[in-house]
Amino acid sequence: ADAPWANLMPYGSSPLVTASVLLIAALMIPSLGFLLQKAFSASLVFVISIAAFNLFLIDLDQSDKKESGKIDLAIIQGSVPRSGLLFNEQKMEVLKYHIKETDNLLESNEKNYDAILWPENSIDVDPFRNKEAGILIEDLVEKFEKPLISGAVVQKANGLSNSVLLWEPKDAKVIDSYDKNRLVPFGEYIPFRSLIGNYVNRFDLIPQDFIPGTRSNNLRVNNTLISPIICFEVA
Repeated sequence: ADAPWANLMPYGSSPLVTASVLLIAALMIPSLGFLLQKAFSASLVFVISIAAFNLFLIDLDQSDKKESGKIDLAIIQGSVPRSGLLFNEQKMEVLKYHIKETDNLLESNEKNYDAILWPENSIDVDPFRNKEAGILIEDLVEKFEKPLISGAVVQKANGLSNSVLLWEPKDAKVIDSYDKNRLVPFGEYIPFRSLIGNYVNRFDLIPQDFIPGTRSNNLRVNNTLISPIICFEVA
């Protein structure tokens, strides 16, 4: 993330960054080859090209940098336990781990965070349908009086939704959300399920398709707009 190649992110996302890394690698190979052959002038041409490209990327970072403030997030990764044989028990354990780690951080740290951030699938039990899960989350939000931005799997009428939920501390309720627009084929849904499902038994592991969201939505946290793109959408 700190390398100069990351400055290409706003222009072409991860594919452009990957291409630039490959380009530099490709230039390094003949540079080393000429050096081993003691063709120093030819090798220097490639070294200068690599240096110039990196200087261009560094300069790119300075060309249009704007800063309007900052937001301090308490970022929690609650880990994935392997206890319990039942699938739903596993899901609840993941949620409880995130609650536990949030408690550990905020109770031992005097820093005044603006919001709490949990990752994708941190709430793998639909908090709107599972009363226990909903109460656990509401109690946490009320306890620390901080907004919670959380990844969640939500059961809707026509399928599952990979969502980001914004919990507001005043009433400990969800006030805004985003549903993942670009889903992972064969991971979150099966294309042509009725056609190929009869031939590939493994697709039974995904018994229900996720459904894509229909709109983009930025979440507003303390007058800061956060764009909650999820995993595959980054690319």
